[in-house]
Amino acid sequence: MFTSTDRYIIWTCIGVFNVVGLFGNCNVIYAHYRLPSLRTKYGMLLTLLVSSQSFCLLYEWVGVLYALSGEIILRLFCFRLLSPYVFMHCVQSGLMAAISTDLLLSITMPIRHRLMSMHCYLLLYLIPIFCYAASVLITAELTMEEKIIPVCQPPLSLPYIANRLWYFVALLLNGVVVITYITTFALIKKRRGRKKRLEDDSDVEAKALKSLSVLLLMFLCTRFWSTAISNIMNFAGASREAIDWVHGYAIIPALTCYSSSFYVCIFRSREYRKIFSPQISRFLATFGVKVDRRFLYRDATDCSIKYRSNRTPSRDLPSLINNSPLEITGSQLRMFISPLVVSEGSTSPNRA
Repeated sequence: MFTSTDRYIIWTCIGVFNVVGLFGNCNVIYAHYRLPSLRTKYGMLLTLLVSSQSFCLLYEWVGVLYALSGEIILRLFCFRLLSPYVFMHCVQSGLMAAISTDLLLSITMPIRHRLMSMHCYLLLYLIPIFCYAASVLITAELTMEEKIIPVCQPPLSLPYIANRLWYFVALLLNGVVVITYITTFALIKKRRGRKKRLEDDSDVEAKALKSLSVLLLMFLCTRFWSTAISNIMNFAGASREAIDWVHGYAIIPALTCYSSSFYVCIFRSREYRKIFSPQISRFLATFGVKVDRRFLYRDATDCSIKYRSNRTPSRDLPSLINNSPLEITGSQLRMFISPLVVSEGSTSPNRA
């Protein structure tokens, strides 16, 4: 069912998203490297996510070059060629679930979340993610079948059993993302519905709800629906030709997902815009493009300075530890759910 037109469409998308996605992802990675205040649990998970997504974007060219070579594309050779990509794709799927879970934990148990060791916290996420990625590769190697495939891409490089395992676990991880985002949304909305609250609290919560809506919508429009369709076709017993065609085009929502982190941050966060603006202006200056400084710095004070003035005094820690997520004040909410509050211009883009 694959035609030359299908291949050219997919290759064009790979080229466009590599330019757009790598530009954004490199900005995110450099910002977290440049600013120590961003090297929080959330910041480290986000850096790992965009790094793995950048690897996936670059590795797409391996399959393209293989196809352009004119050689017959054999599944076994394609799989061994793309096995690092398959591994990193599994890792980035797991990291998306980790980030959404991290967000929920930062609201339901804020102080405990902040006091957890960074290294232990990251290992708790990374060990099961690596086990999932390794299990897909091992299953693929054990069940590999020689077959000619239309394009060299991860879904098509996997044999049937490994492909179903990959997509099924990916669907479960996507379900975790959706459930945790909806739960977080419900918790904040319920808290916002309480009668006695400060006006500032309401503003913070409204911003958090808007940001969660954007994150959830973006995820549903990219990864979730394509993974769901692939699983439905597998369970419905669709023909291998039809499944291969869908898997070939599934790379487009995947590429969108690989490229979206920077643009969601810069669209929803005034603080991230302050961070990214000087980086972008310096990059454009290397090509002789000048940007109006008033546009870049109109918001302007360094967020890391503001963050320090917003720390909760240590004497408040015992009471905060015992608070339910619905009893935390607006200023505390601003402090602990930085990915959301940052997403609409709060003063503290930090999370321990």
